[in-house]
Amino acid sequence: MTTKTKPRIDIAASLPGPAEALVPVVKTLGKYFQCRVIGYDKKQSDYDTGGSLSVWRTHLHDPADVIALEQHIDRQTCFSNNPPDLLLLGAVNDLTGRRRFPEEDLIADARRHDIPTIQFIDNWFAWSATAASPDWFFTVDADCRAVGEAFHPRMKNYFTCGHPGLQHLLNAHQPPAGPVKNDLIYFTQPGADSARTLNWLGEILTAGDRLLIKKHPRDDADLTHVLARFDRRMHLTADPPEVLFHRARQVITHTSVVGLKAILLGIPTIHVCPQAIMGATHDLLGGYPLAQAGFSREANSPGELKQALAGPLYPDTAKLAQRFYIHSATQRAVAKIKNLIHDKETQ
Repeated sequence: MTTKTKPRIDIAASLPGPAEALVPVVKTLGKYFQCRVIGYDKKQSDYDTGGSLSVWRTHLHDPADVIALEQHIDRQTCFSNNPPDLLLLGAVNDLTGRRRFPEEDLIADARRHDIPTIQFIDNWFAWSATAASPDWFFTVDADCRAVGEAFHPRMKNYFTCGHPGLQHLLNAHQPPAGPVKNDLIYFTQPGADSARTLNWLGEILTAGDRLLIKKHPRDDADLTHVLARFDRRMHLTADPPEVLFHRARQVITHTSVVGLKAILLGIPTIHVCPQAIMGATHDLLGGYPLAQAGFSREANSPGELKQALAGPLYPDTAKLAQRFYIHSATQRAVAKIKNLIHDKETQ
């Protein structure tokens, strides 16, 4: 008597953020399917991005190091000789069409081999306006779906599953024993004008304020001259976000996912000049989505930043959890994937 082989799902994400968001889904899928996880190092010869490999290695038992699959023929052989039953992909942020992502090539390869594809979009501007669409888009909320429908008007298969990574964060978060929320925390990110933001903050902060600056791993901006100007009130920190959240009186960032995490943990958060990174998505939604919904403040000038710091907005975390299906996001995504696999097997 032969035992039926479990269906196999290949999971690929080139960026660390989407990989982190998908970790809970991958772990749960492993209970029902064979899972092959594809990661990418920070240095890729064919692509402009990477960084997911370290995330997979940190959180999963045996992620596949597929740097050897960079060559086109190897990637083709990967699908033609042993195709998965479904391909689950992370999001890409490329509304300009100027960057190259592995996900774009994987969608094209999967289509040639009749492999169903899902792409999980982990934020509102993580879309590609030029790449081919997958068979399904999974989105984190209704605004995210609205952006997708604007950029991919012919696409009909959307499913709002919520944000599994935030679900994991909330479940794993252990609040500190005592009151330690004394510092202002600024999280930088690539593409943002950190020097301008710090100059604004330097003029606003009072003598009793202390600002801790956490640089994004891919942010290579030189802030030496700004720190020298405000050295008594600003300090770079190497502490991870999970530690800094415990110390944060308020969080300042631009569009980084750490802002969303901070809001979920009840920390007043300010988004500075997000349009510079979001571009057309900002215009489409009429502003930064979390600020529009009343969960945070958007500041586009020194005056707005000063006002936001003086009057912290404490978010309604229960309402935010409902918006992103925080208590069921992983289960929703997995249930939908199981249904899609079942439909494929019964066709």
